[in-house]
Amino acid sequence: YFSGYLTGVRIGSNLQARVPNDEVRRELRILWERFFEERGLEGAYKNCIEALLKGDGATFQNEFSNIIKCVISTFDTAHDAFYHAFLLSMFYPLMDSDYRIESNREHGLGRPDIVLCPPAGKPPVIIELKKLPPNPRYKDHPDERERDLQIESEKAIQQIHKKEYSYALPPDTTSAIFCGVACLTKYVAVKMEVVDIASLRLSNSDVGEN
Repeated sequence: YFSGYLTGVRIGSNLQARVPNDEVRRELRILWERFFEERGLEGAYKNCIEALLKGDGATFQNEFSNIIKCVISTFDTAHDAFYHAFLLSMFYPLMDSDYRIESNREHGLGRPDIVLCPPAGKPPVIIELKKLPPNPRYKDHPDERERDLQIESEKAIQQIHKKEYSYALPPDTTSAIFCGVACLTKYVAVKMEVVDIASLRLSNSDVGEN
């Protein structure tokens, strides 16, 4: 921030970081792409992003799992915000395709972790992250770890619905992708739904009236 590579824009009580110009944005994108290329992960990164934007949860889980197993340390994952920051950095190049990226902004009845707002004609994506607490049983019972990760990813989807995070989306949105991601060190589970937003908002309205 103080070196000038980021600027701050005041939005209500929050200070939102922004890249100051196209030149810096281009250099940051090249730096991030080089990071994956040097590790032989450019294909995995591309597949991961494409799968997310299509609502293909299985492919996104596989490719994201491959990426974090190759590039992160288990010491990094001790911090709850690590996965959030890592995903945000992966999505950054989407800004070149006119995506707007929001993080922890107030919407509905809470703060969705990440919202990807695309140009017209593409479905937006709402992402909620869960970090599974360590459990010594997982060492000898990996099936329990996988089960609990799946449960947490489903809880993340339920939270998107319950907290009505769809209010983050433009009024003319017809469909959106809800993505729940659960993580424990280098293990990941992903649950995705492609949601009819018009029907969802009508349902929420009916519940409110009752």
